[in-house]
Amino acid sequence: MIQRTHDATLINRVLNDPAVFKWVSAPGIDRLDFSDLAADPMNYLLTNEHGGFMCVPRGNGTYEVHTQFLPSIGGRAVWAAREAARFMFTETDCTKLTSYVPLGNHRARRLVEAMGFDMTGRDGSWTYPSGETVPLDWYELTKDEWKCQQQQ
Repeated sequence: MIQRTHDATLINRVLNDPAVFKWVSAPGIDRLDFSDLAADPMNYLLTNEHGGFMCVPRGNGTYEVHTQFLPSIGGRAVWAAREAARFMFTETDCTKLTSYVPLGNHRARRLVEAMGFDMTGRDGSWTYPSGETVPLDWYELTKDEWKCQQQQ
């Protein structure tokens, strides 16, 4: 079950796991820490035992969502994402979720596509810890689109 928390202990452990770190970090960063993000009451850290979602407000009901899960989540990542979307669209002022996926992060891409996010374009770049720089694909899911999905 996805729950909101302000305690970053679990998500920090997930972020710094080698299987996750290589996808979410950047060159020159040795350790990631979401403690300040989690403590901010404007942000929503939604977690389960495998990781979670950091939802950061960008204005006008739009939240940028960042996904961090251990490989042990397996096929349950879509279920967790559905629970997080339900929470954001029914318990907050969220009217749109946005996310970016660096080229090459196939698990993240499959997750946003399975959730029904629409690709809105390619803009900017991401540099992996390995030094490889790749384009970013941007995705969004609106509350109205999410509601339509619930009726299917």
